[in-house]
Amino acid sequence: MARPAALHELTLKLTGWRNRSYPLRVFVDGHQVYAGATPRSLGYVTLPLAPLAPIAGGASGSSVRIALDGTAQDGGATTLTEVANQANIDTGEKGLSTGALSIVEAEFYERPGGEAGPASARPSPGAGP
Repeated sequence: MARPAALHELTLKLTGWRNRSYPLRVFVDGHQVYAGATPRSLGYVTLPLAPLAPIAGGASGSSVRIALDGTAQDGGATTLTEVANQANIDTGEKGLSTGALSIVEAEFYERPGGEAGPASARPSPGAGP
C-alpha cells in the first residue's frame, strides 16, 4: 500500500462473482487477517478483516496478500434478473480455471479512527498476476 494502514474491511469484485465462491486467505504483513469462502453475489463482496496485534509499535500494515486457498466452487448461482438482455451477464469465468484467482477490483478500508476512504494499494515487488 502507499502507506501503513490499520485495515478493517476488504471489498472485492472477483471474476465469476455470480457463479463462484472462492476460498481465500488474506494476509497483512504476513499475518493472516481473513480465512473463508466468498459468497456468490451480484458484484462486490465485503470481507471483515481481523485486527493485527500491535507489532513493532503499531497495528498497521503496509503489505497485503490475497491468496486462493483451494479451488473455487461453481454452482448455486444468483439468478436475479438485473439486466434485460441476458447476453450481457457474463462475469468472466468462462475459460478461467477454478484453480485461478482473478480479481477485478479490490478496495481496502481502514479501521474507524484511521484516515477516511479506501487505502491505496500497489502490487508487492515480485507479485504475480
